[in-house]
Amino acid sequence: MRKIAVLLVVAVVALTAILLVRRDPTVYRPDDVTLIGTTIYDTGFALSFHTMDETLFYCPGVRFTDHGASITFEQPSRRRSSVIHYEFVRARVGHDAPVDIKAVYDKKSGNINIMFPFPDGKWKPGDSVTWCDSKGDLRGRVTNAGAKSEEDAESGKGERRR
Repeated sequence: MRKIAVLLVVAVVALTAILLVRRDPTVYRPDDVTLIGTTIYDTGFALSFHTMDETLFYCPGVRFTDHGASITFEQPSRRRSSVIHYEFVRARVGHDAPVDIKAVYDKKSGNINIMFPFPDGKWKPGDSVTWCDSKGDLRGRVTNAGAKSEEDAESGKGERRR
C-alpha cells in the first residue's frame, strides 16, 4: 500500500513538471521589462527594451490585448487619436509563440526592438505618440519632428528620444 502511495506521489510530481514545461507562453510583468529608448520613423514607432536576464525564456514579440500597456497615437492635424493595448510575450527558448508584432534583436546593442506601425500610415510633423505601462503610469511622450527609414527601426538605428 505504501509503495502505491509513493508511486502515485512521484507520478503526480512528474506530471506537474511536464505540464509546467509545456505550458502556453506567458507574458512579462511590467517590472521585468526595461525600456531603453524610443524612435519615430516615417511608418511607425519603435520601442527598444530589455527583459529580465534569464536563460530559458525570451521575448518573441508583443500580442495585442484589451488591457495591459498602451500606446496612444495622436494626429491633431486630422483630429484623430487611437489606442493600442499590448503585452510582451514570454516564451521558452526553442519554442514559437503567437505574437502580433515580432521582436527584432539587435546583437550589437543587445536591445530588443518592436516596431508599431502607425494606424494611418505616414504621419505629419506635430503628430505624437504617448505610451504607458500596464499600471497606467505614463512612460513617455514623443512628437514626430522628422523620421528615419523602417530598415533603421529593425536594426535599432535612428535617433532615440524620450
